[in-house]
Amino acid sequence: MLEYRESGLTLTLSLIGGFAEDGARAYLCVQGGVDVPQVLGSKSTDIRAGMGGVEGRPLSQGDSVGRSDVEGDAPKLLHSVYDPLRSNESLFPGEGKEWELRVLPGPSDPTTGKEPVSELASLVDAEFKVLPRSDRMAVCLSLADEATVTRKGKKPIGGEQMSEACVSGTIQLPPDGNPIILLAEHQTTGGYKVPGIVAQADLWKVFRTLTLTLTLTLTSVQGGTDASW
Repeated sequence: MLEYRESGLTLTLSLIGGFAEDGARAYLCVQGGVDVPQVLGSKSTDIRAGMGGVEGRPLSQGDSVGRSDVEGDAPKLLHSVYDPLRSNESLFPGEGKEWELRVLPGPSDPTTGKEPVSELASLVDAEFKVLPRSDRMAVCLSLADEATVTRKGKKPIGGEQMSEACVSGTIQLPPDGNPIILLAEHQTTGGYKVPGIVAQADLWKVFRTLTLTLTLTLTSVQGGTDASW
């Protein structure tokens, strides 16, 4: 936990080997918030759109960002009471860096009404690795052992369809067969096949998966609902 100081405080984030060992990102909380103009009611930065934050771009060496004043009594400092990546009593024992995502069947093709049964079957129980181009818009996957899966004739086959609305957790399957899981900054519509949607209760795993291997398992609507409570 880092407490605020008026001046002279230096914070160093040391990432062993240059990359995070667990998860995908770190967060620095600033009491009062950062002192930047609000855009559409938010002080966050949308890199793709070039909006918000400091000139709509990532911070770079030499940038100076102020801290907004805290009105009234300062709130108590909070810390996470549970971190499944570092807890000795994990809710997911034995998983380590291999995480399971529960998936709901996707919607039918908006043009033909055909359900994506074969596309979903090709994803379930397969192992995927996360590609470096993943970001806050989407996590891009590829088969962990493509050669073996191809020999067995179970390689995912994607395609295009009429565009329809997207939500966080939507699994798109482009023509190259490499799944894409949409995240917080996803587009509003998409035209790739949608074999499944990650259960909301497992979305937090997707946000933290740059160093992990993922396995998709099929669940029912009721199972996805029960997992959220």
